[in-house]
Formats: sequence, C-alpha cells, structure tokens
Amino acid sequence: MKSFSVMFLIAIIMTRPLAQALNCHVCTAMDDDCSKPMRCPELATYCKTIRTYSPTTIYKSCVSVCTKDSMEEIHINQNAKVSCCQSDLCNGAASWTPGSSGLVFAGLLSIFWGLFALGL
Repeated sequence: MKSFSVMFLIAIIMTRPLAQALNCHVCTAMDDDCSKPMRCPELATYCKTIRTYSPTTIYKSCVSVCTKDSMEEIHINQNAKVSCCQSDLCNGAASWTPGSSGLVFAGLLSIFWGLFALGL
C-alpha cells in the first residue's frame, strides 16, 4: 500500500504545471484577428471570452476574476455568453489540455499499479 501512495503522489507532482504566467488569446470587438496569443500579467489567472449576439462580437482577454458581473468594463448587454478557462491558450479553438488529462491518466495508472502490487 505504501508503494501505491508513493506512486500516486509522484504522478500528481509530475502532472502539475510549473508556476508561470498564463497565455491567452486577446482581442477586442474591433480586431479582426482573435487568435493573437499574449502572456498575461501575473495576477491574471483566467482567459476570458465574451460572445455577444445582435451584432455578434467576440472579446478575449486575460483577467484575474471571471464572472458575468465583471462585464461592465465593456458595457455590453446581459445576453452575452461568458466563458473562462485556466490553461494556456484555452480561449482559442477547442484543444486538448494535457494537464487535466494527464492527471486522470496518472490516477488510473496508480490504481492499476497498486492493484497489481497487491496481486489482485
């Protein structure tokens, strides 16, 4: 059981990202290109996307707090869709993020390793 715990702890440590600034796509409604990557300020821990309708516009930014209530900075209506994420370039096209998938894989691997070590 001790080897299972050690393996699980190692797996968690290996899948944790190093502390560094987040990278997000950034654009305003006037920009044509919403895929510009930018290194966010240290306090910005979220990539935020706001999509409005009639007319359709997209805003992408780095923010430290991500709530629908924080939309007043661009004065938009309440029919906007707000989404937030916390991995590099996560507010661009749909992408696979190795951090979350790696953690799940490491957890499953640790469980199977522990069962194998116990002879089950």
